[in-house]
Amino acid sequence: MPSRKTTSLRAAPILSALGRHGVDFVTIGSYGAILQNVDVPMTDIDIVLKDTHENRRRLVSALDELDARELVGDTEENIDELRSDPDSMGDSIFRTFVTGLARSTSFYGRLVFRTVTKTSSKTHL
Repeated sequence: MPSRKTTSLRAAPILSALGRHGVDFVTIGSYGAILQNVDVPMTDIDIVLKDTHENRRRLVSALDELDARELVGDTEENIDELRSDPDSMGDSIFRTFVTGLARSTSFYGRLVFRTVTKTSSKTHL
């Protein structure tokens, strides 16, 4: 079995929060590969979210627990719009969130996820 590289991302706090809030998702990218025993560095978690109103609402609750902010370019922005309208999550196919842990410690906790919406109907999972 290949050895796994040590990374600066601890996935457990992020995945635990998603689980506690009942978010339906699958991991893709480097974390998905690591779960399949591929030796790659992990610097973020990429997820595909089940695209329902209720699931988007649960994700926003998990993001609140993680004290997450949306990364837009190099700027961290609050998630007030998502709190008031979780369905606005579908306005963009790709969104990046940084957890509060990432801002307060050397812990690097970037959550990257993709949503499948009507505008991305050619995306196949």
